Amino acid sequence: MKNFIKYLKLFPTMLFPYYCIVMALLPFDISFELIVFLILTFTVVISVLTVKTDDSAKSVAKQNLIVKAVQIPAYIFYFIFGIMGFLTGIWGIMLLSVAIVTDLITIILTGIFAIGCNIKIYKQGVISKKTAVITSILSFVYCADLVVAIMLFLKSKVHKTLS
Repeated sequence: MKNFIKYLKLFPTMLFPYYCIVMALLPFDISFELIVFLILTFTVVISVLTVKTDDSAKSVAKQNLIVKAVQIPAYIFYFIFGIMGFLTGIWGIMLLSVAIVTDLITIILTGIFAIGCNIKIYKQGVISKKTAVITSILSFVYCADLVVAIMLFLKSKVHKTLS
């Protein structure tokens, strides 16, 4: 139960791109801007709290990896959605715009969360300050963010066994 609660805090950040898909299918309108603002605020708070928790570097790196990995299908969906919008010409501009904006917001959310994880991993001595800065920047780059999350998880896993 304790582990479930630890990962429950990740749900808004992880599920944001899927929320956008559901919103497109529902007949009622909830302010998209309000939801983005609330989830962004929540993500910033969780990122700050991640630095202050007593979780191990391995646990924090695992959380970061889970957040990134859960969103892979959504990125694929929005990529295909964007291609469809691009191929339909002038009528697809809206589809393409939605795909781009949703992807950008998603990468910003996961990048902000990753900053907190990287600081925590740095504070536990797994990575250097320079590596923490570089990995934080790369957490805002498509595809590189997942590679960085995997690298940090593996590095923290090895560090845990050496301690």
